[in-house]
Amino acid sequence: MKKSVITLLLVFVLAMGASALLPKTADVTDLATIKVGVLLPETGTWKATGTAANKALEATLPYVNRYIADQGLKIELEIRDTQSDPGTALAELENLKNSGITTVIGPMISEEALAVLDYANTNGMLLLSPSATARELSLSDHFFRMVGTDKSQVDGLTRIIKNGQQIDSLITIFVDDTYGRGYNDYLNEMAFAQNIEVLGSVAITAESAKNPTVSETIKSLAAGASNTSTAVVVVAPSQMAADLIVNLLDDQKLSAMKWYASADIIGNQTIVENQKVAAFLEQTAMEGLTLGDQGIDLDALPYLRARLDGASDDTPYALTTWDALWLLADTYGVVGANPEYEVLKSGLVTQAANFRNAFGSFNTMDENGDTKGSKYMRYVCIKEGDAYRWKCMGHVVSLGAGEPIVQTIEEKISPIGGEVKIGALLPLTGNRSENGEEIKMILEYAVDQFNSYAKSRNSDLSLTLVVEDTGSDNAQAVAAAKTLTAQGIKSIIGPINSAELESVKPVFDAAGVTAISPLSSSMALAQTDRLYRLVLNDGVETKALSTLLAQRGIDELIILYADDSYGQAMVNQMKAGFAGEVVALGYDATNPDLAMPVSMAEAALVTSDPAKTAVLTVSYNEVVELFKALPKDSNLRQLKWYGTDSSASSKALQNDSEAAETAAQLDYTTIDFSPYGDKFDPLYYVINDELEVDGPLKESLISSFDGIWLLGCAYLQEGSNVSPEVLNGYLAKAGFHGLGGVLKLDRNGDRQIGYYKFYHLMPAAEAYYWENNGLYSQDLLKPGVLEMK
Repeated sequence: MKKSVITLLLVFVLAMGASALLPKTADVTDLATIKVGVLLPETGTWKATGTAANKALEATLPYVNRYIADQGLKIELEIRDTQSDPGTALAELENLKNSGITTVIGPMISEEALAVLDYANTNGMLLLSPSATARELSLSDHFFRMVGTDKSQVDGLTRIIKNGQQIDSLITIFVDDTYGRGYNDYLNEMAFAQNIEVLGSVAITAESAKNPTVSETIKSLAAGASNTSTAVVVVAPSQMAADLIVNLLDDQKLSAMKWYASADIIGNQTIVENQKVAAFLEQTAMEGLTLGDQGIDLDALPYLRARLDGASDDTPYALTTWDALWLLADTYGVVGANPEYEVLKSGLVTQAANFRNAFGSFNTMDENGDTKGSKYMRYVCIKEGDAYRWKCMGHVVSLGAGEPIVQTIEEKISPIGGEVKIGALLPLTGNRSENGEEIKMILEYAVDQFNSYAKSRNSDLSLTLVVEDTGSDNAQAVAAAKTLTAQGIKSIIGPINSAELESVKPVFDAAGVTAISPLSSSMALAQTDRLYRLVLNDGVETKALSTLLAQRGIDELIILYADDSYGQAMVNQMKAGFAGEVVALGYDATNPDLAMPVSMAEAALVTSDPAKTAVLTVSYNEVVELFKALPKDSNLRQLKWYGTDSSASSKALQNDSEAAETAAQLDYTTIDFSPYGDKFDPLYYVINDELEVDGPLKESLISSFDGIWLLGCAYLQEGSNVSPEVLNGYLAKAGFHGLGGVLKLDRNGDRQIGYYKFYHLMPAAEAYYWENNGLYSQDLLKPGVLEMK
């Protein structure tokens, strides 16, 4: 019996995801330990799957433990080797139970899962499998999985076989276990539905795959079949398939047929390292579907692949292993370290529905605990130079109901690389500088990550970031933009402020610059041009604010706004969307004396009903001085105060004790864009961890990373000498799952789907923190829905 224990306890703390922006408070000496068992086939037939999953867990656990430390928790994994044997799997599950462990990741293999299921159900053990896909496991019991059954994979595969190659007959080869037999049954059923005849099926084991008798049986089936209209499908572990193919290399008939394979073979890097086997895979254009993460640039999966230290090269289920551990961490964070079994079980299902998995989908489970949807990548084996690799051909998406979506994707890497300079216009100083330094840090990190990714795709493309400070001043922003364009820079991130962006736009237009702004939201800039914005525009923000004010019975609004183009646009939007009366009072944001706008607001309040009146600030860092300018006996202190995204979760306000005290007393509530909403996305916590920030980054800032990735992928695919027309055509149609959530742009290049979160200041023992107290959704499920806590 092999036994290994991973215990990783780390000090770095991240705040709780959707509830608050808290300072680090966890005491690492007082964390409740959650022991989670793991059943992995680290030896035997399925060794590749088990060792890669172990590698994925080792990579994931440090992130997970740093995340849940702030909730007073840590996870300890006890990993047991099942030896690819159902009996051993059961014995090891019993050992885990005897040691007090009742939550288990695994088993990975369907045959093992079936062997342990009765024991788990009888003894109140929760099993969460990253990869067991047999249909027999679809029961209402204690077994849950991060994948669905093989049905959706086989459905997509048979559709590809029928539609792409004019195939009308199959020879199937399958591993003789629960997984292989179930997969083969699906193949027979769905081939029949596609009018494809199965000429014969051959069961293999680890021993018989090397046996010439089995290979002769397969050769005899092929002898009477057509080379052009018959395909071979092999369903087996990668090593078993390799052993089988070695005995089939000399058969001209089989070598001339088209081959397909299951997820454990497709995308596996080990099998293509065997030159003879790889040559056969390339000759037969072996193809299939798997949970892949290679060859899909506009996605977070390449970034995640790097975090898993290459574990997904050996099994696609490294990705769902990552998901399994994160989902358990999120669940325990909600239900606590020692929940009753039924509480844990229901908590897992509830959290799964709000969990964005590695593939960018919500991990909703059906009544049997199976993940409903799936996204399989389509790969074919090709030869490049002297090496063989898996080339992405597209994907098959199953939404859990209805017809699957089969889409072809052209994998393209331009041979024209070299250095590409990306400009960045950021407010690193001045009253708009709240987010400038953090976005700069994110952009630098994104460039490093993308350059590593480009290298992994055998490209010499490299991005270089050139940063200019706008000084929170429109004129300085224009000068900075001219400095960048004078260097021939054609792609720029920023400015992040709408007033600055509007000022520099003529410079961009004259120079033919393509710009991506991570935070600009003014409706005045919602135009069909070469400007792309990665947050929802102010039309959505003002709807969210107006909805909240109406819900709270506010029919008069005093707006104190920085008198620039952004402030003016926000006032116009509020006047258009707010049903009550609006009194707008502008001020010079660069003037340190803000007593005048406060006194003007005081005068406007004379005839108003305090119960039905509120103040909205459209401010930057000077919001601190606004609150300091508020007299102790001011009638404005009787009102509720609100703020737009320009002062959302302001650290300047949070860290000024005098201003923070006033803001907290007035229940100062700000609104800020969020790509995540109330959903849990591990990648948000991972990038916070990677950047080693003191407190969690504002969620709205993460899209800065995606801005770099968008531009990088455009240059990677189209070449460093790409024309402005092609570059903008690429960006305009871009839609992907990035670190900042799912991105889809409208016809003006603005984000279409996302959320706004509300935050208000709350006092802690010696400081103040921003607490999330509401959500406004603008997505497909809840368009225009406000939910306050």
